Amino acid sequence: MAGLLTVVMSVALLYQRISEARDAARFPAPGRLFDISGRKLHLKCAGSGTPTVVLEAGGASSSSQWGPLQERLAEFSHVCSYDRAGFGWSDPSPSQLSFDDTVRDLKALLTAAEIAGPYVLVGHSKGGLLVRSYARRYPEDVAGVLLLDATEEEAFFGGPDIIDSEAASARRLGRVARFGILRVLLRFFPKALPFPEIPEEVRPVFFSELARARYWEAAAGEVAAYTSTPPEDRVAGGFGDLGELPLIVMTHGVPFTGGMAALEPGFLEAQARLAGLSSNSELVVAEQSGHAIMWDEPDLVVAAVRKLISSTAG
Repeated sequence: MAGLLTVVMSVALLYQRISEARDAARFPAPGRLFDISGRKLHLKCAGSGTPTVVLEAGGASSSSQWGPLQERLAEFSHVCSYDRAGFGWSDPSPSQLSFDDTVRDLKALLTAAEIAGPYVLVGHSKGGLLVRSYARRYPEDVAGVLLLDATEEEAFFGGPDIIDSEAASARRLGRVARFGILRVLLRFFPKALPFPEIPEEVRPVFFSELARARYWEAAAGEVAAYTSTPPEDRVAGGFGDLGELPLIVMTHGVPFTGGMAALEPGFLEAQARLAGLSSNSELVVAEQSGHAIMWDEPDLVVAAVRKLISSTAG
């Protein structure tokens, strides 16, 4: 029996390696890879104009989540998305990255690509904390901010403790992915797995990412960034205010369900606190959207980016 199990595991590992090689050929990097202190990060830019719009994906997400929206934004702006360490086409980091470490990566990437600021920063979910961390560290680089259903400190760190469970889940999925099991499940039972609402045009490439163990290792590392956040950053406004910076806060109108339902109570109040971070802000409720506003109501997001770009011209 032990011998048979060894054979099955070996075949499963081989299947996963062959499948990953096929995915790499099927989905080459759509952007460019830039060297950042011995690691390569992937950056995809399109369009023209100033200021450059920089898209920051949510937790455990890559640049592929922005595909359809980025195409639309490129019609009137220079817009860039990128992959954080370990996601998409970017190399993993040899050590755990804090929020500030990730922000330094982004700064180094934009510098290496010779994309000068100031930028309009768009952050979804956890990406909201990252763009605020960027604005705190490099305020001269930021012309405006759009927060899409963004994480807010008081609600997240003071709310239901889901950090440990998320990290454990990511580690389990990583072990399953190593043997190709997750790949099979994604193929035959896609709606039973993470991100069932993902648009059809994004689904193939994103599912190829979800099927890799490396993706889930990076996801577990990102969860750890929450646990390493210092106490002074875990309160309302802990990641800094935005002064008079043009700010649009956009939040979902369709209540959370499933595993995220525990985050629904007080979520709108938390978004109002985010809007209060700038004296030049607007709070918008995307009535037809769940958490992924950029997929559910892209027209609202496009209009918000246009408005922020226009505000910088004045």
